[in-house]
Amino acid sequence: MSFLIAVHVNEGMVLASDRRSTYTNTIVNGNETIVRMGVHSTDSTCKTFACPNGAGISTCGDASLLGKPLTGFIQEMIRTTILPETPVEEIPQSIISYFNDLEETPDTNFIVAGYSKDKVSQLLYRINVKEKTMELQDTSAQGGAVGWGDFYLD
Repeated sequence: MSFLIAVHVNEGMVLASDRRSTYTNTIVNGNETIVRMGVHSTDSTCKTFACPNGAGISTCGDASLLGKPLTGFIQEMIRTTILPETPVEEIPQSIISYFNDLEETPDTNFIVAGYSKDKVSQLLYRINVKEKTMELQDTSAQGGAVGWGDFYLD
Protein backbone atom coordinates (compact mmCIF):
# COMPACT_ATOMS: atom_id res chain seq x y z
CA MET A 1 0.00 0.00 0.00
CA SER A 2 1.17 3.49 -0.77
CA PHE A 3 -0.37 6.87 -0.40
CA LEU A 4 0.76 10.38 -1.15
CA ILE A 5 -1.00 13.58 -0.30
CA ALA A 6 -0.31 17.22 -1.14
CA VAL A 7 -2.22 19.95 0.66
CA HIS A 8 -2.00 23.58 -0.35
CA VAL A 9 -3.07 26.65 1.60
CA ASN A 10 -2.23 30.30 1.06
CA GLU A 11 0.71 30.09 3.49
CA GLY A 12 2.37 27.05 1.94
CA MET A 13 2.25 23.51 0.65
CA VAL A 14 2.69 20.17 2.38
CA LEU A 15 3.69 16.82 0.88
CA ALA A 16 3.22 13.67 2.94
CA SER A 17 3.62 9.96 2.26
CA ASP A 18 3.68 6.68 4.08
CA ARG A 19 6.97 4.76 4.47
CA ARG A 20 5.92 1.16 3.67
CA SER A 21 7.06 -0.74 0.59
CA THR A 22 6.46 -4.32 -0.44
CA TYR A 23 8.73 -5.91 -3.00
CA THR A 24 7.81 -8.69 -5.43
CA ASN A 25 10.24 -11.37 -6.49
CA THR A 26 9.83 -12.74 -10.04
CA ILE A 27 11.76 -15.82 -11.13
CA VAL A 28 11.78 -16.99 -14.75
CA ASN A 29 12.88 -20.59 -15.23
CA GLY A 30 12.52 -21.66 -18.85
CA ASN A 31 8.83 -21.38 -19.74
CA GLU A 32 7.75 -21.01 -16.12
CA THR A 33 7.40 -17.65 -14.35
CA ILE A 34 6.99 -17.60 -10.58
CA VAL A 35 5.86 -14.35 -8.98
CA ARG A 36 6.14 -14.09 -5.22
CA MET A 37 4.15 -11.17 -3.86
CA GLY A 38 5.17 -9.42 -0.66
CA VAL A 39 8.50 -11.19 -0.40
CA HIS A 40 9.98 -8.28 1.49
CA SER A 41 8.36 -5.31 3.17
CA THR A 42 9.89 -2.37 4.94
CA ASP A 43 8.57 0.55 6.95
CA SER A 44 11.54 2.80 6.19
CA THR A 45 11.25 3.61 2.50
CA CYS A 46 11.65 7.26 1.52
CA LYS A 47 8.82 8.40 -0.73
CA THR A 48 9.09 12.17 -0.27
CA PHE A 49 12.21 14.12 -1.25
CA ALA A 50 13.37 17.72 -0.91
CA CYS A 51 15.01 19.33 -3.94
CA PRO A 52 17.78 21.98 -3.90
CA ASN A 53 15.41 24.52 -5.50
CA GLY A 54 12.88 24.26 -2.67
CA ALA A 55 10.48 21.94 -4.50
CA GLY A 56 9.27 18.64 -3.09
CA ILE A 57 8.75 15.33 -4.87
CA SER A 58 6.69 12.34 -3.66
CA THR A 59 6.41 8.96 -5.37
CA CYS A 60 4.28 5.82 -5.40
CA GLY A 61 3.98 2.86 -7.73
CA ASP A 62 6.88 0.58 -8.63
CA ALA A 63 9.27 0.65 -5.66
CA SER A 64 12.18 -1.02 -7.39
CA LEU A 65 13.91 -0.86 -10.74
CA LEU A 66 16.54 -3.16 -12.21
CA GLY A 67 16.61 -5.06 -8.91
CA LYS A 68 17.37 -1.93 -6.85
CA PRO A 69 15.17 0.33 -4.69
CA LEU A 70 13.73 3.25 -6.67
CA THR A 71 14.87 5.66 -3.94
CA GLY A 72 18.46 5.61 -5.23
CA PHE A 73 17.35 6.46 -8.76
CA ILE A 74 15.23 9.37 -7.49
CA GLN A 75 18.10 10.73 -5.40
CA GLU A 76 20.44 10.46 -8.41
CA MET A 77 17.89 12.22 -10.65
CA ILE A 78 17.60 15.06 -8.12
CA ARG A 79 21.41 15.38 -7.78
CA THR A 80 22.02 15.42 -11.53
CA THR A 81 19.05 17.35 -12.95
CA ILE A 82 17.69 19.75 -10.30
CA LEU A 83 19.88 22.71 -9.39
CA PRO A 84 19.03 25.53 -6.94
CA GLU A 85 18.05 27.70 -9.92
CA THR A 86 15.98 25.03 -11.75
CA PRO A 87 12.39 26.26 -12.15
CA VAL A 88 9.76 23.95 -10.68
CA GLU A 89 8.00 24.08 -14.06
CA GLU A 90 10.89 22.00 -15.55
CA ILE A 91 10.86 19.21 -12.97
CA PRO A 92 7.96 17.11 -14.39
CA GLN A 93 9.65 16.77 -17.79
CA SER A 94 13.01 16.10 -16.12
CA ILE A 95 11.46 13.20 -14.17
CA ILE A 96 9.82 11.73 -17.27
CA SER A 97 13.00 12.07 -19.35
CA TYR A 98 15.30 10.66 -16.66
CA PHE A 99 13.26 7.52 -16.03
CA ASN A 100 12.42 6.89 -19.70
CA ASP A 101 16.13 7.11 -20.60
CA LEU A 102 16.93 4.19 -18.29
CA GLU A 103 17.19 0.57 -19.44
CA GLU A 104 13.72 -0.12 -18.02
CA THR A 105 10.88 2.36 -17.39
CA PRO A 106 9.07 1.94 -14.07
CA ASP A 107 5.31 2.29 -13.70
CA THR A 108 5.77 5.02 -11.12
CA ASN A 109 3.79 8.12 -10.19
CA PHE A 110 5.05 11.41 -8.79
CA ILE A 111 3.62 14.51 -7.21
CA VAL A 112 5.78 17.63 -7.54
CA ALA A 113 5.05 20.70 -5.42
CA GLY A 114 6.75 24.08 -5.46
CA TYR A 115 6.49 27.72 -6.43
CA SER A 116 6.62 29.33 -9.88
CA LYS A 117 9.67 31.24 -11.15
CA ASP A 118 8.19 34.48 -9.81
CA LYS A 119 7.69 32.78 -6.38
CA VAL A 120 4.04 33.86 -6.35
CA SER A 121 2.06 30.92 -7.75
CA GLN A 122 1.87 27.48 -6.18
CA LEU A 123 2.50 24.67 -8.63
CA LEU A 124 1.38 21.10 -8.12
CA TYR A 125 1.88 18.40 -10.75
CA ARG A 126 0.81 14.75 -11.03
CA ILE A 127 3.15 12.69 -13.21
CA ASN A 128 3.15 9.12 -14.54
CA VAL A 129 6.55 8.12 -15.87
CA LYS A 130 5.52 5.11 -17.96
CA GLU A 131 2.63 6.94 -19.65
CA LYS A 132 4.74 10.12 -19.96
CA THR A 133 1.90 12.22 -18.59
CA MET A 134 1.99 15.33 -16.43
CA GLU A 135 -1.02 17.24 -15.17
CA LEU A 136 -0.86 20.66 -13.55
CA GLN A 137 -3.34 20.67 -10.67
CA ASP A 138 -5.58 23.59 -9.75
CA THR A 139 -4.28 25.29 -6.60
CA SER A 140 -6.66 28.27 -6.64
CA ALA A 141 -8.83 27.07 -3.74
CA GLN A 142 -7.21 27.26 -0.30
CA GLY A 143 -7.09 23.94 1.52
CA GLY A 144 -7.14 21.86 -1.62
CA ALA A 145 -5.70 18.36 -1.56
CA VAL A 146 -4.37 15.99 -4.19
CA GLY A 147 -3.68 12.37 -3.39
CA TRP A 148 -2.30 9.30 -5.12
CA GLY A 149 -1.67 5.69 -4.26
CA ASP A 150 -4.32 3.21 -3.19
CA PHE A 151 -6.85 6.03 -2.95
CA TYR A 152 -7.54 9.19 -4.94
CA LEU A 153 -8.59 12.61 -3.69
CA ASP A 154 -9.65 15.44 -5.93
